[in-house]
Amino acid sequence: MKRKLIKGVLTFTLLLAMLVTMANPVSIYAEEPATDDKMTEAGDNTETNQDLDEEKETQESEGTIGTEKAGNEQYDTTKPVIEKVEFPQQGTTVKADETIRLYVYAYDTGTEEGELSVYARISSEGSSTSMESSYDVEKGCYVCEYTLSNTSAEKISISSIEVTDKASNYINYSCYENGEYKYWVSVEQQTSEEVHIKKFEFKQNGQTLDENGMLEMTLETEEELEKIKEMEVPVMSQAINAYYTITASSEFREKERLRAKARHDEAQALYNADRNAKIGIARNLLEMNMPHDQIAKATDLTLEEIDSL
Repeated sequence: MKRKLIKGVLTFTLLLAMLVTMANPVSIYAEEPATDDKMTEAGDNTETNQDLDEEKETQESEGTIGTEKAGNEQYDTTKPVIEKVEFPQQGTTVKADETIRLYVYAYDTGTEEGELSVYARISSEGSSTSMESSYDVEKGCYVCEYTLSNTSAEKISISSIEVTDKASNYINYSCYENGEYKYWVSVEQQTSEEVHIKKFEFKQNGQTLDENGMLEMTLETEEELEKIKEMEVPVMSQAINAYYTITASSEFREKERLRAKARHDEAQALYNADRNAKIGIARNLLEMNMPHDQIAKATDLTLEEIDSL
């Protein structure tokens, strides 16, 4: 009897527990460790960063190549190269009607052969002028020439040499060494046994002319007078003999010398005034910090002269 009672109580308790469980169900979840989530997330981020780095490297590589191409095609900053300069007439004496020649061996990686611009200048007694330049295919160099004519200079020097490519890159070759020019020639002046004094007639001598007036002058050389004298016309022969007598006198020669000296002094004064003006301009440009090569082009002075200022 007692056993039946205990069995009934246990059965009732079990039923009661089942009812409570059904009324309040318990959910059981299986949670993954937090460390696994973090590792997975970190792995994803690592893969993403690697992808970004690879993409960045690709873009940088492509950008670098593009810049180089653009640079090679659009910008040439390489200066020409002057291998050597030859001046076969260096230190010799040339006649006043001879041609002096300077040979410049130069090249540029971005310019075709013979397409460089070569500028060479000569100087004499303070004045300067440019030489004509061309390319000699056989010699493989640039030839600068200048024909001397009507010059009274006793010495002519090569004062500057500049080579420029098509991209306007240029290089100057120094022609100055130990305080003097490296390349120069002496000029032999043409002389004659007798000074050829010309017969000169100025028809408007002493007259007043307006701005539209015409000047009439007549010149005859002694050689032409000799031809007239050979005609044996008495009056003309007497006139020519009188002319020779006058021009042969020491007084006449002294006057001619003074006239020539006055013309030379006037030309020298004009040159000095022009040079002083250029020097003044150069000094002002130096104070403005302008590059020396630009000042040389603006004033026609050499780089050595500008450096000495």
